Amino acid sequence: AHNDIERAIQLNTNSSEYFLLQAYILQSQFKAEEALKAVEQAIKLNTQSPESYSLKSKLLLEKGDTASSYSSIERIRSLS
Repeated sequence: AHNDIERAIQLNTNSSEYFLLQAYILQSQFKAEEALKAVEQAIKLNTQSPESYSLKSKLLLEKGDTASSYSSIERIRSLS
């Protein structure tokens, strides 16, 4: 799955959905730092995605960064 999403991103570097999917795949492989970079790219491409902010919040919590995690949760609330 990881190779497939890498290829998809190469073909379309402007897809926030591809970067979000990549972040989920990386999270499932316990690669939190890489997953965080992917979800941040997804957010750059689509600042209105609650799902991206939700995953970012989870990844930040895994790192122990509760303050930044809370900021992501606040962003989700502002999108509602």
